[in-house]
Amino acid sequence: MLTHQSKLPNPIADSLDITHFIAGNYPSLLPSSHKNEILELLRELHGINYFSLSFGSKPAAAKAQELAMKKKIAVPGLSEKYRKALEFKLKM
Repeated sequence: MLTHQSKLPNPIADSLDITHFIAGNYPSLLPSSHKNEILELLRELHGINYFSLSFGSKPAAAKAQELAMKKKIAVPGLSEKYRKALEFKLKM
């Protein structure tokens, strides 16, 4: 989550949106001569499922994450938004 008191009216949660925000504030990170290529690579990079990168060779760690999310979903009074986010994560 990215916040900025003077430049952001609302926090930015999406990692690709955060990347675009930073590049917009530091134009040297996105030179016009390579802009299209960089943007395409960023879209591809952010499209990769982090779970497969983080836990691909660690099935026990993946199972532990899954159980932790299921435990959180079962907590009484959990907000609908948070529950849906956890359920989405479980599908991934």
